Amino acid sequence: MKSYRMWVGAVIAVAALVLILSQGTSGGGGLAAAPPEQAVKKPSVAIGSAFYDEGELKAALIAHLKKRGYEVKDFTAGNPAKKLDYPQVAHLVAAEVSKGNFDRAILICGTGMGVSIVANKHAKVYAAVVDSVYAAKYSRIYNNSNILCLGQFITAPVMATEILDVWLNTKAFDHPKWGPYNRDIALPQIGEIEKEVFK
Repeated sequence: MKSYRMWVGAVIAVAALVLILSQGTSGGGGLAAAPPEQAVKKPSVAIGSAFYDEGELKAALIAHLKKRGYEVKDFTAGNPAKKLDYPQVAHLVAAEVSKGNFDRAILICGTGMGVSIVANKHAKVYAAVVDSVYAAKYSRIYNNSNILCLGQFITAPVMATEILDVWLNTKAFDHPKWGPYNRDIALPQIGEIEKEVFK
C-alpha cells in the first residue's frame, strides 16, 4: 500500500509539472517562454567598379555578400554606353560613405590604388588598398578602414572573397596595444587634419 501511494504521488507531481510548463508556453503564467532569437541585420555594402560588369571580381564579391546575408548597392551595374571613369566611380561611392549612407564600401580598379586616392579625398573616408588577408585585418584594427579597394589585375576572386570576409568581420581597434593608440590618438589627429583641410 505504501509503494502504491508513493507511485500515485509521483504521477500527480509529474502531471502538475506538465501543467505548469504548458501554462508557461501558452502565456498563462508560470515559466515564461524564451523569446525567439532574432537574426542580426547586417549592414548594406556599397560597391563600384571601374570595369562595371566586365571581369569576374565584382560579380564574385556581390554573390559572396548576398550569400552571407548582406544587402548590396551596386553603383556600376549593367553595361551603359557611357561609363564613368574610375575617378568618378570612386567619387560617387566615397561620397555615399562620407555622408553616412553606408558604413562600408568596396571599390575596384586595376590595382585598387587609383580609386583609393580619389576616395580618400572625402572626409570620414578611410580607404585602404588591400591585397592580402593580413592587410585586410590590420586596415581595420589600425586604421578603421571603411572602404576596401581591390585591384582586378592583381587579386583573384577567390582571394578577394577571403579578404572581404576578414575585412568585414574584424572589429576596428581590436588590439590590446595598437587599438587604443589608433582610436585615442591617431584617429583624432586625422580628424583634426580633416577639419583643417576641409574648412
